[in-house]
Amino acid sequence: MVMCFPLTDNGSTTWWILTASNDTQCRIHTEVISNLGFFEYIINTPSAHRVHHGRNPYCIDKNYSETLIIWDIMFGKPQPKAYCTFALEKLPPNTLHPEDQEHVAFGLTHLINTFDPITIQTHHLLHILRTAWSTRGLVNKFKVIFYGPGWHDDTPRTGLLSEIPVIPKELPSAKYDHIVPGWVNPYVFVHFVILLGATAIVLLGDKLMEPVAVNSIERRMDGLGGTDEGNEMV
Repeated sequence: MVMCFPLTDNGSTTWWILTASNDTQCRIHTEVISNLGFFEYIINTPSAHRVHHGRNPYCIDKNYSETLIIWDIMFGKPQPKAYCTFALEKLPPNTLHPEDQEHVAFGLTHLINTFDPITIQTHHLLHILRTAWSTRGLVNKFKVIFYGPGWHDDTPRTGLLSEIPVIPKELPSAKYDHIVPGWVNPYVFVHFVILLGATAIVLLGDKLMEPVAVNSIERRMDGLGGTDEGNEMV
């Protein structure tokens, strides 16, 4: 999200930019807000962003815009060798027949079923490297790296939608829900509180310390004033 604010000398510009960006992220990453009708064709709504995160075939490579969805509508028109990058969620109320509705299934097209952060961050990179190593021809090896994740021989640059696993329409797909030991929840909560406090200190350090500094100066001035008054009385 790009927003412009007048520059100030107290660091509030950065604060307001971060606040506006975080507000946008909180607004669009929710399942509480449903279809917003006319606004679905103007701004990036929660419904549009759910499509962006979906792994259903109709959700693949859709709704890239962060703030204004009109960019996907304007520049994502179907071309002879491309497809539209804009799609509406197939579950808005009272606008689709039941047979046309389809729950958005979040996540990767090929699930990895793990919460391990190292695996999550590296599994696709390792997949690309293994695929490039086993692919014949130097040009094809570079295509594996720089083309879409679904590319292979004799496919378009971004792969084939027909190779995306189909999500059943009847019910939302089951989510990966690994059972963890009881001590993990308080452990994660403590880390969250520590990180939240550290973030507040980094972003609001000067503002948080300002009252302490003012009180310290006032007490010091009061002490000096009391000493002067005592000397005058003597």
